[in-house]
Amino acid sequence: MASGFRWRRGASPAPAPEPTPTPPPAPIIVASLAIPNYSPETVAVVGNTAYLAADPNGLTIVDVTNPAAPRILGTWEHAGLFQVAVAGNYVYVPDHASDTFTIPNVSNPASPSVVGTLTDSRLGSMEGIVVKGNYAFITCSSNGGDTTPNSIASINITDPTNPTFAGYLTDNTYLLNSGPLAVSGNYLYSIADDFSTQNGFLTVVGISDPLNMSVVGHVAIPNGPASVVISGNRAYVTSYNDVTNTFGGLTVVDISAPTSPAILGSIFSTKLLSAFVSDISGTLVYVPSFNSPGTGMVNVVDVSDPANPFIVTSFTDSSLDQVGAVTISGTYAYVVSGFLGAGANTLDVLDIRGLH
Repeated sequence: MASGFRWRRGASPAPAPEPTPTPPPAPIIVASLAIPNYSPETVAVVGNTAYLAADPNGLTIVDVTNPAAPRILGTWEHAGLFQVAVAGNYVYVPDHASDTFTIPNVSNPASPSVVGTLTDSRLGSMEGIVVKGNYAFITCSSNGGDTTPNSIASINITDPTNPTFAGYLTDNTYLLNSGPLAVSGNYLYSIADDFSTQNGFLTVVGISDPLNMSVVGHVAIPNGPASVVISGNRAYVTSYNDVTNTFGGLTVVDISAPTSPAILGSIFSTKLLSAFVSDISGTLVYVPSFNSPGTGMVNVVDVSDPANPFIVTSFTDSSLDQVGAVTISGTYAYVVSGFLGAGANTLDVLDIRGLH
C-alpha cells in the first residue's frame, strides 16, 4: 500500500473518534440597559421604541433604533402599571392600583402628557390590555384584593381625549384572575386561574360587537395558566407554577375553531418555573422564567411539532434577574428583569439570529 501500512489478518479498522457535541444555539446579549428606580413587568416594542411598564413606578420609553445601544428617552410616573398597549402617538394604560384608565400622548417621549382619562368603578384591578380598531379591551380581576368582578371591559377610544365605557363581560369561572390578553380577528384570548388549585382555562371571547361580548369557547389548562400569545391558528399558553411550586410549562392549543379550542401538546419543566409573558418567532417560543430572586433565564421552545414541544436551549446570564416578559421584534428579543418588584431592573436585548 502506498502508505506503507499493512493490515493484520483479522484486524478491524480503528474506530473513528467520537465527534465533539455541537452546543445548542443560544441567544447573544448585545445590550443590557439599567432602568433606574423602576421594576419593569412587561415590554411592548413598536418600531424603534420600547415601552416598559412598571408597577408601581410607571412607564419608561426607550429608543432601540440601535439594539446594541438602547437609550432612555423619557419616563412617566404613574402607579399600578402592569401592561400597556401602544397605537400611534398614544399609550393606553390600565391602572392596577385604581379604577382609572389613562391615555398619555407620547409624541414627545421625553415629556409624555395625559390627554384622556376614564374613571369607572367597574375598572378596578385592571391588568391586561389589547387595542383593536377603535376599542381597548381590558381585563379586570379580583386578585387585587378588592371586590371587582372578574371581567373584561371594552372602551371606545375613537377620540383619545374622551374615552368612553362601551361593554362589560363578567365571568367568575372563565375569567377568574385573568391577566394578559391576546387578540386575533374577532376574538380575545384570555386566561383564567384558580390560585387554590392552580388549574384554569384558556378562554375565548367574541368581540364582533364590543358592546355585547360573550364567552364562546374555553379549554382547561393545568398548573397556573399565566399568559397567552397567538400565532396563526395556535395559541401558546404559559403555566406559571404547579401547586408545589416546582415546575411551569407551555401548552399549545389549536384555535382554528375558536368555539372549540383543543390542546395539541404541552411541556412542563423545572426550567419553566414562573413562566410568564412569552412571545413567538417562527416555530420558536421564547419563555421567560426564574426560580428565585437573583435568577432568570429565557427558554427557547421548539413548537414545530405541536404535539411534542421541546426546549432547544435555556439561556441565562447574570443580567437576567427575575425575568418576567419577552417581546420579539425582528431578529431581537427584548427581555425585562425586575418582575414583581425584585431583581436587577434591566432591559436586555438578545440577538436571536443564530436560532433561526
